[in-house]
Amino acid sequence: MKKIAIVTLMAGFIALLITGCKGKDKAAGGDPKTVLTAFFEKMAKKDIDGAAKLCTKDSKGTMDLMKKGVEAAEKMKGKEGEVKEEDDFKDMLVGDAKIDGDNATVSVTNTKKKETVEFPLKKEDGDWKVDFTMSTLMKMGMDAKKDKGEDLFKEEDITDTTLNELKDLGDTLKQKLDEMKNELKDVMKENKE
Repeated sequence: MKKIAIVTLMAGFIALLITGCKGKDKAAGGDPKTVLTAFFEKMAKKDIDGAAKLCTKDSKGTMDLMKKGVEAAEKMKGKEGEVKEEDDFKDMLVGDAKIDGDNATVSVTNTKKKETVEFPLKKEDGDWKVDFTMSTLMKMGMDAKKDKGEDLFKEEDITDTTLNELKDLGDTLKQKLDEMKNELKDVMKENKE
């Protein structure tokens, strides 16, 4: 009888620990606003791995790039003197979520720049996750530019420098293709002999 009481007590204690641990991370699966807020907090602390856990599976590539960027910035600190760290997220105001089935958007306003973007989230395995893919980020940037009334592809965006760089790139590619063509001719000539 004493063993049954101890086993029951242990099972209850383990259950309490498990539920207690789940309650600590309110962002895990929570509502979209809570998840996005936790994502920004982790990004501000440069906890890219922690932030990645709050992102969709498709966001892995972008988060890997973010991690490499943060690591490179950390390495540059020591080499080029002090790098000014700015808290990019301190001016962010996270709005309420608009949920549509397994998709949601949360408006995020940069109070300093007075710019607002709609951050998308998706439900994945029953939990809300931040959609932080490159295509989503590009769409958000284009939407923000469009909201400001700016043309997406203004002629002024293409500078003479850009055109010269493109021309140089084209010349280099043409040169390399010509070299490959000549090498291929030599190989074919050798094979005939």
